[in-house]
Amino acid sequence: MKEKVKNYNKLSLIILCAGEGKRIQKFFPKIPKSLIKIKKLDKSIVEYTITQFLNLNFNKIYLIYGYKANIFINYIKDLESKNKIENFHLNNSIFPVNAEKNYKKGPFHSFLEILNEPNFIFDDNFFLLIPGDTLFENELLNTILGCIKEKIRENANMPIIFYREFDKNLIEIYKLKKCYSISAVNILKQKNHEFLKSIEKIDIKSKKLEEPIFQMIPVYFFPSKFLKEIRDSIDINLGDYSNLREFINSLYLKEKKILTCKINKSLNFFEVDTIEDLQFLEAHYKVK
Repeated sequence: MKEKVKNYNKLSLIILCAGEGKRIQKFFPKIPKSLIKIKKLDKSIVEYTITQFLNLNFNKIYLIYGYKANIFINYIKDLESKNKIENFHLNNSIFPVNAEKNYKKGPFHSFLEILNEPNFIFDDNFFLLIPGDTLFENELLNTILGCIKEKIRENANMPIIFYREFDKNLIEIYKLKKCYSISAVNILKQKNHEFLKSIEKIDIKSKKLEEPIFQMIPVYFFPSKFLKEIRDSIDINLGDYSNLREFINSLYLKEKKILTCKINKSLNFFEVDTIEDLQFLEAHYKVK
């Protein structure tokens, strides 16, 4: 990956690895989903992702885990002890965060555990939040980072959601994987900017392409003030929300703005929710 994040941005990464992954669990009953090995890469999903982002000089990487916690943390310690990833140092560049049983309440509650992490520093200016069951192509990450740098230069100190146009080719790919539900964004255009209006789940089987579909890319970018606002909002019942999408739709967008950034639809990411997803991913890297 050619372009690297400059340290002055203090851009840190949060990876959500806490969930059970129920749809693929019967095929991998002994490990968390993020530890599934991609044979063609000879790496687990989380190992591949950590390697990618360390190569991009990310300031810190926080790994939020929960389901099968002992297996996950022993795996992470093994990565360090066997020196499998360059610059991998626990409690220096890599910080595991145990969500305990809160992961059962949903990914939003796992995410909130970062607020209780003693090694977490709000002074880091910016954060990326990604799921631990998704692989991102290098070019997609570079494009996202380019968009972030542009917004930082414009002093746009607000969260960013990324999306791509979901065309007929992508629909056919998702049907092949038997994945019929996607997260789509609705956009509000104001002058020279695009802002998020809402995020919704849509069924691609019943959706016609009369109007464009904008698929959300599962990457959240936010400044530290976003977390501070959550932490300091004593009048909010956070228990009402199971995922970040619900929180953003129901509460955050009522008072705040979130920027959107359109990404080329040819740039890919690969979620591993089902065995069909995994088979498709293996076939993709076999071709490469």
